[in-house]
Amino acid sequence: MSQRLCTIGIHGLTSIGQQFAAHHASSKTRVCISDEDPSFPDLVIGEYRNQTELDERDQHDVPLAERASRSMIGASGWKELVQRVEHPRKIFVFGTYGDDEKFREVWDSLSSLLQRGDIVVRWGAEDGSDEIIHKFYTESVVENLSKEDAQDRGINLFEMIRLERDRVIVEKEDITEAFLIGGPKEAYETLKPLLQSYAAVGHAGNSAGCAHYASMIQRAIEFGVSQPYAEAAEMLRVVTNFVNQDFGRIMNNWNNGDLLPSYVLEISGKIYYKRDDLTPNGHIVNHMVDCVDLKDSDTWAAIEATKLGVPVPTLNAALEARYFSVMKDDRVEAS
Repeated sequence: MSQRLCTIGIHGLTSIGQQFAAHHASSKTRVCISDEDPSFPDLVIGEYRNQTELDERDQHDVPLAERASRSMIGASGWKELVQRVEHPRKIFVFGTYGDDEKFREVWDSLSSLLQRGDIVVRWGAEDGSDEIIHKFYTESVVENLSKEDAQDRGINLFEMIRLERDRVIVEKEDITEAFLIGGPKEAYETLKPLLQSYAAVGHAGNSAGCAHYASMIQRAIEFGVSQPYAEAAEMLRVVTNFVNQDFGRIMNNWNNGDLLPSYVLEISGKIYYKRDDLTPNGHIVNHMVDCVDLKDSDTWAAIEATKLGVPVPTLNAALEARYFSVMKDDRVEAS
């Protein structure tokens, strides 16, 4: 009897790739896994079965083939992986974050095996310690491969961008990851149940580059929101002689209200209360260097707004404040 086809395929058995595979296999979604090292899938499957078979000791009425412990199978390479996943295929690629050339190599190996309607998802940063790499939306390798090859063949390419956990509102306590994803809307609807059971995911638009564009706008909003808080704090300091605890109390009150709650306001309120551990007294905010590194990606939204003829005075003010902060030595000399 031929083996049942799998619902999803996973290539790249990083720690998150293994977790994603186990998450779905444990709910009896059939998963086919592969890796650059063809011997590794068998090791992963063996470990997974050792963990899940303990919970199945009393499932005598459930056929072995239908148990969660048998919902993960291995493939020795791309051809076998594609053959074992039902059409339209949903294939997730792990382990290429920050390495565009590696993803191109993956695409070169996989592309010719795919059919119209198939879906390939490039996973974003996989660890909280990974530096988030910002890409201008026109530089997305997934976007460019889609235009060069995938779109004309009816293949759906997606890119996921990991968001810092504390920047999003997640309703489920067991969800620990949050992503933006860009790719064709219709195909995303078939991915949504698989993704949203594992992570908080927001669909940014109909192409991979949309995820990068949305990430750029999110950062621009944070800059814009931060600037009025800084200016308001300075005004209150001058007019009312407020001290750090006063600023912290006001910002906490704002954040606990209905109109202004935000990640930026929450951390702003907390930092004003934070005592300095290195000195006998005072707050850590008084010992911070008032200088912020400026990256090229910080200016992208303002440049895009200029191209589009859209006025963004708040964002421009926030960027000018950052420009001045970088000029620390000049400011000290001028004072």
